[in-house]
Amino acid sequence: MADGKWLETLSKKRPSRESVKCTQYGLLAGVLASIYLVYINLNYEGVNARLRFIKYLFIIPPVGFALMTYRKYVPGGRFFKSGLIIGLVMALTTALFLAGANIILAAINPDIAFDQFMHGTESVGNTVSNSVFLAFEVFVFTMIITFIFLQFLKGHGSTEDGV
Repeated sequence: MADGKWLETLSKKRPSRESVKCTQYGLLAGVLASIYLVYINLNYEGVNARLRFIKYLFIIPPVGFALMTYRKYVPGGRFFKSGLIIGLVMALTTALFLAGANIILAAINPDIAFDQFMHGTESVGNTVSNSVFLAFEVFVFTMIITFIFLQFLKGHGSTEDGV
């Protein structure tokens, strides 16, 4: 494909319906968690780890609902592997949305940006490091939740397991 046809081929490809949906569910999870984090930053003083942990409860339902919906469209033995990819897209979308929202909120008003690990948002460096840490922890958590849901939804052994 050195003749330039690869660009034509690439431009004809459209994102699948499933990838668009999982991106939407990832955005929903990110929006819900962001709204919650802004709420606790406006209404509570200091960093309360227990309150911040609750943000994960806003991520679990969209992940579960997306995987349960997606399961209907995938043949039996292919659900686990393709579900991991769906979870990966949701995790990346959620993590990047929260990191971006944190940077934007810090630029608008540092008091409503998300604090992490006792670091405030007084400087650009703190804001960026908070955003990176937040994105990483949300990504890891979402992938763990995806794996748990996939194990549950897989039910009996699949052809991937040799069962």
